[in-house]
Amino acid sequence: MSEHTPTQELVLEVLIARARLGETLWTFRTRPAIVAALNALAREGTVNTMSGIIEGTIRASLTEQGKRDHMARPYEAPLITRAREEAMQQVMEMPIGAFIQRAAGAPRIGY
Repeated sequence: MSEHTPTQELVLEVLIARARLGETLWTFRTRPAIVAALNALAREGTVNTMSGIIEGTIRASLTEQGKRDHMARPYEAPLITRAREEAMQQVMEMPIGAFIQRAAGAPRIGY
């Protein structure tokens, strides 16, 4: 179970997703719940915050500690996960002879 509030979890998910795409900062509106979540995450050393460029916004980024703690699992896009699972299912349904031929790189005969 997470020690974070739901709002903190949502903020973390946004920052993690942005970091995976190469964005170092992300801008949030200064709504009280979001600011409170960002401040709590900043106190624990997970995020850095700074004023936004536009009035009524705040910018945040993951710290190195935040990246270590929350991006430790390798990410795999859902589309890739689904394709890998479907490919494994096809392999499991293959007759064993066809599987061995494909694994060995032999030309396919009758399959």
